Amino acid sequence: MPGTTAPEFAAPAQPGNGRRSIASVTAAWLLWAKEHKSPGTYDACNRTSEAFHEFLAERGDTPVFLDQITEGLILDYKIWLERKGYAEAYRWKLLNQLHGCLRRAKFFTWISKDDMPRKDDGHRYVEWTPEQAKTMLEKGCTEPGDWEFVALIAMAGIRRNEIVHVERDDFDFRTNEVTVRNKPKYDHKVKDRQERTIGIDPALMARIKRYIDGLPEGQSLLFAAARGGVERHLERRTKRIAKAAGVPVPKKPNHAFRVSYATRLNRAGTDIETVRRLLGHYDIKTTQIYLRSLENQDPRLQAQIRTATGGSVLCTGSPRTSSKRRTTRWLSPRPADLAT
Repeated sequence: MPGTTAPEFAAPAQPGNGRRSIASVTAAWLLWAKEHKSPGTYDACNRTSEAFHEFLAERGDTPVFLDQITEGLILDYKIWLERKGYAEAYRWKLLNQLHGCLRRAKFFTWISKDDMPRKDDGHRYVEWTPEQAKTMLEKGCTEPGDWEFVALIAMAGIRRNEIVHVERDDFDFRTNEVTVRNKPKYDHKVKDRQERTIGIDPALMARIKRYIDGLPEGQSLLFAAARGGVERHLERRTKRIAKAAGVPVPKKPNHAFRVSYATRLNRAGTDIETVRRLLGHYDIKTTQIYLRSLENQDPRLQAQIRTATGGSVLCTGSPRTSSKRRTTRWLSPRPADLAT
């Protein structure tokens, strides 16, 4: 599939009739993904485009224009993906991304959540408990930087791909804040352009400052790889710390810290819209999934979700197109269970 091209689909729309070719729609979608999404997401979009064009190339009655895509064509594409041996979860990923591509072109796709692989209705994201995080800090942090790494990811809820790009200049020790921002020199973009500033406990900031002062001269990244570049195997560090502390290791250990952070914020009284901004979510529905374990227990959270999803405006402007950095503040009390 890689390298597949589809020049035969590059026919332009007929003059005057407003018809759009499938190739032009997918090309515009890829340009948008390249500009607004991370390199990994762009590669996934490119694979989706290649798979769909490969499917079209194998058909005898190849459609050229967008309005020639029918429900039967989408059904044949689903069958084709299955016959090609794609795993169920990956088939859904390809279908879901194709749905996003065509929906951007204002086209109905006949792809819905019914195509999503079935999961256990009781599925919940795994989170570290405060006791487990404290145990990791006390018993698992055996190498330089381990304590600062665990404390920062637990108390700021930073994504895995964000914390590996955290640098000295991202910290403001006067206001006790860390800024999550794009890093062009590392070709790193914050997901959904949700650049944000997060308040940090002063005790943790003081320890981070001592850690930064002890870094080798010229090292900008806080948690660099052995040779000084960006660390690509961060979860190995998390698993090593958890195993050394005797704590069960979930499938996504760093993600478990984000879920724990969101849960702790909400239990401390932070509203769900603020939690969304601090986590860097574009859609509040994603935040709602993070807090799913609390939904049935907390009437206050249910009321917040109804308010936030009941037609209210979640963002001022679009963070996907705005170049203005969004700034948020951490409003919850200091989590004493992770303090020194």
